[in-house]
Amino acid sequence: MSYKHITINELTNIEANYRLGIKARECALRMQIGKDKVYTYYKLFIQGLTVIQIYNQYLKNRKRCGRKHIKLSEEKLKEIDYRLDSDWSLDAIAGRDKVDQVEERCSIKTLYNMVKRDLIDKNKLRRKGKRNPKGHNETRGKINVCKTIHERNEKYPMSSSN
Repeated sequence: MSYKHITINELTNIEANYRLGIKARECALRMQIGKDKVYTYYKLFIQGLTVIQIYNQYLKNRKRCGRKHIKLSEEKLKEIDYRLDSDWSLDAIAGRDKVDQVEERCSIKTLYNMVKRDLIDKNKLRRKGKRNPKGHNETRGKINVCKTIHERNEKYPMSSSN
């Protein structure tokens, strides 16, 4: 993005140049800023606004920028929660939704972003949200991410009869 945001210090310099009677074009050349931007601020100073008012309006406008967060329905969040309780991974949930052509579905990255925003409980994930870099080799032995035989028998009593 080629747009350079103006800091409060630069805005104060523009105001000082305006108060000294320096033309907007000269101010833009001195500060190496686009003259249209300086003209805009000069007009705001003519209207009687202060640096603080202009900067607060800028911050308010800036909060509205960017992509909006994806919001899932309560029903979908409950379904994701249920599947995580059933020891599914986020990758498996997103993949199953894609295979089943579910109408309300989201990507793996979106699900991990929801974990980061605390919409999904991190402790329900298999690795509790901890990731390792590519090429990482575990040196402490095998990580047991599945249930033991005893836990399996408690959770699925019919499995031991076979």
